[in-house]
Amino acid sequence: MKSSLTDMLKTLRLSGLSSTLEVRLQEASAGRLGYDEFLELLIQDEVNIRQERLIARRTKAANPHFSQGLLLSGFLGTNKQ
Repeated sequence: MKSSLTDMLKTLRLSGLSSTLEVRLQEASAGRLGYDEFLELLIQDEVNIRQERLIARRTKAANPHFSQGLLLSGFLGTNKQ
């Protein structure tokens, strides 16, 4: 992949797309993908990566709360530790 393309993807904040672009380009050049399928898969790859990152961030942010035993049962007065 050209460095200028990589730079543009970073500028547009599409860095997740760069990790799967090579595979998608190979599929397209082999004639297995039409233009619309190619574009749809690229966009879906980016969406999937963003969702994975969001879940990872939220899990990391929530971990301290769960490790301290701050569960709903504690707020309701039913936590018997």
